[in-house]
Amino acid sequence: MTIPLHLTQPIRRRLLLPAALTALVAASLAPGAPAFAATPTTESTQRASSTAVEDTYSVPGSPSLVAGSFGVLMAGDEGLDGREAFLRFPVPAVPADASNVTVSLVLHQTGVVRTGSLKVYSVSDPWSAATLTGGAHPIHDALLGRAPAQPTGTATSIPLPPSSLLGSIVNVSVTGVIGDQSALAFASTENTDPSLRPELVVDYVARGGGCVVSSLLVPSCGAWFGSTANPMGTEADPSQAVAREESQLGRDLGVVHVYHTGAQNWPTPTEIALVTDPTHPRKLMVNWKPEDGTTWAQVAAGSSDAIIDDTAARIADRLGSTPFFLTIHHEPENELGGIGSGFTPADYVSMVRHVVERLRADGVGHAVMVWDVMGFSGWGDQGLYPQLYPGDDVVDWIGYDPYSHNGRGLDLFANGSGSSFPGFYSWATTAHPGKPLMLAEFGVESTSAAERASVFGSFAALAPTMPALKAFLYFNHGPDSVTGTDDYAWDSDASVLAAARNAFTDPYFQP
Repeated sequence: MTIPLHLTQPIRRRLLLPAALTALVAASLAPGAPAFAATPTTESTQRASSTAVEDTYSVPGSPSLVAGSFGVLMAGDEGLDGREAFLRFPVPAVPADASNVTVSLVLHQTGVVRTGSLKVYSVSDPWSAATLTGGAHPIHDALLGRAPAQPTGTATSIPLPPSSLLGSIVNVSVTGVIGDQSALAFASTENTDPSLRPELVVDYVARGGGCVVSSLLVPSCGAWFGSTANPMGTEADPSQAVAREESQLGRDLGVVHVYHTGAQNWPTPTEIALVTDPTHPRKLMVNWKPEDGTTWAQVAAGSSDAIIDDTAARIADRLGSTPFFLTIHHEPENELGGIGSGFTPADYVSMVRHVVERLRADGVGHAVMVWDVMGFSGWGDQGLYPQLYPGDDVVDWIGYDPYSHNGRGLDLFANGSGSSFPGFYSWATTAHPGKPLMLAEFGVESTSAAERASVFGSFAALAPTMPALKAFLYFNHGPDSVTGTDDYAWDSDASVLAAARNAFTDPYFQP
């Protein structure tokens, strides 16, 4: 069974816990040991869960049978009946400072009720519900947990270790212990009753009792606001640009957005200072194009491995375990070429996956990966975005870069539709439900200051109507140096600045 999400399968790699998750897991495995230094605070028990986005099962006796459309999952005796179910879940959002974390796989037995138990294993090999058969299925890895199967009407909750919450996707398989060469049947993702579908459930104790930010930097309330750190006039570096922008808006930038290519020396000392300032908490968002004059295909083949390794070493040395947003080659649409160019959609996907895999193998497990495209409806009409999507296992956030022109409000420019494309927001939330979205670049431009002020004026009211958007990063830049057009600077007019200040000091943008 599968929900058509264009899911690309996990790469086999050395599993690394992000620093925040390492602390979370340590706290869970050592009861009473806080993940962070203890401070007086309130605590509350919370639950986060996710429904399986893809599932199926294998039938060894029918090696060519694809069971992905059968509408039920089967788990048989290992070595006897042998049927094995496979499930894929997005990791539920859990605060980085959560404690007492417990994880469970919840299944509901259906059909002929049998006694027995279920065993759950980790799975690292790639698989797809559309192609998995009894003769071609992954070999499961370590045993994660087991529990007696409960009868119909009662959920079977199988405890899993907190360390199973790795990356953004959890892949497991399930077998049964029945003893009569038969199998247990349970509800799949296609069950008409949503309450019976397989779930991954995380219970935890949240500190503070209010809004929290997860280990993947997803705020539970509202959304991040940030901006590019573009020096203007006599400003010499990004720190001066950030100081100006924060003074103009009357608030800190939650995210500072910077750009680098190839072997450039990043993160820079200035960037480190901006995101490690204890009096002004900020996150770093880096757009990095690692190819440095080569092609995507060449990077995927290893041409930039030395650059990737050097960059990983600098990140470890300068940022330590501080989580940050990272995009590998934003806005690839305009650079696409034909077969053999090294710049096809397949080349792009291979390049992104290779860079992410190598960074993680080098120890950069705390980079929150953002897939960042233009999101233009014309490319959407061509069906380009499913081709460019690198896979849920290497994408933590989905970003896109829409711009407002001539008074188009957030609801229009952030979800502009084409002749067949429903708009990027609509496409992303349908194709990849549960993935947080960000406007990784957006700007408001018009020859009319009144129109620009109007767009900013409606921003705080419209943002909550698009709840999947969890970050808004402004492209604060003056007119194009050649054409004199496309002025996105919010301080080019007093009324525009006042509207922008009112918009982005709204509590919705204060995670």
